[in-house]
Amino acid sequence: MKRLVTAAVSAVLMFGGAGHANTIAGGVTSVEVTADLGSIGLAGSPIGGAGVSVNANGNAVFAFDITGGFLNDDFSSEITHSGGVRLEAVADSSVFVELSNFTIDTVGTEIRGDVVGTGVSLISQAPIFTFSLPALSPSSDPFGAIDDLSIELLISTAAGGVLTDIFDAPSLAGATFGFAVTDPSPVPLPAAGLLMAGGLAAFASKRRAA
Repeated sequence: MKRLVTAAVSAVLMFGGAGHANTIAGGVTSVEVTADLGSIGLAGSPIGGAGVSVNANGNAVFAFDITGGFLNDDFSSEITHSGGVRLEAVADSSVFVELSNFTIDTVGTEIRGDVVGTGVSLISQAPIFTFSLPALSPSSDPFGAIDDLSIELLISTAAGGVLTDIFDAPSLAGATFGFAVTDPSPVPLPAAGLLMAGGLAAFASKRRAA
């Protein structure tokens, strides 16, 4: 019994305390595409439940649901997403590449994703974009601070090579694709801790009754 009580208290402290690792529950990341895809004969469309709209600048803005990950107080994070983008040749829609299931990695300063396309078998979590972050001081509210950042997305060397191979396009490695704004929401950790503690207490009660 004492061990179970200790476990319950530990759960509250682990999930409800002022820890540095913050679990992500959901949210949305938006990407404004500023690259002139039409000038190289490409068109983009959302896939896998992603959304798209056109902003006041006339640029496409894709929206990707955040599915999980973590965001620490020092802004180290991995933020996972569903959905993606299909890029295809305007002249021949059977020539395409699909980029999906993005992961924002603020430590590696890259965005990875699944890649598949004409002549390209599925590559899981390949580096697609790189980015830089400004110097950020640790924050007690990293979720409130990170959604104010607009991150310039540069096409990675690997992704640039794939685009060149598929579309016979000029080298795009290092070119600006657009700008991302991510708005993750945290798991309500105190509630999670209390639920776990409650479950352990109920389990202990059943053990006593047995």
